[in-house]
Amino acid sequence: MLASIAVLGIVFWFLRKESLPLKLLGLALTAFSNWFLFYSDKLMPDILVAFSLLGAIASLYEYKFSGQTPKNHFLWAALFVAFLFFGFLAKETIILFIPLLMFYFLSDW
Repeated sequence: MLASIAVLGIVFWFLRKESLPLKLLGLALTAFSNWFLFYSDKLMPDILVAFSLLGAIASLYEYKFSGQTPKNHFLWAALFVAFLFFGFLAKETIILFIPLLMFYFLSDW
């Protein structure tokens, strides 16, 4: 349940600059999706993989598009690695995230 709440927290964080109806819509679409409702109360690692993947995407997004000073880039990079490590500890299906990582790697290169 804590991972489900954390997923909703990350979605809320993504939508922090949007209007209230858009925040409510984003949280409702996340919370009431079939996949989220099915796995949120189970002792299976799928919601932990969703949490770690969403956290990795959020940290990568902040790293690339926040426009902050370079000293904060280490924080976002460390969070990205921590979320990926947590995802690998939960379940190895996070390896399906590699094509997106390769896209960002090649676009940055």
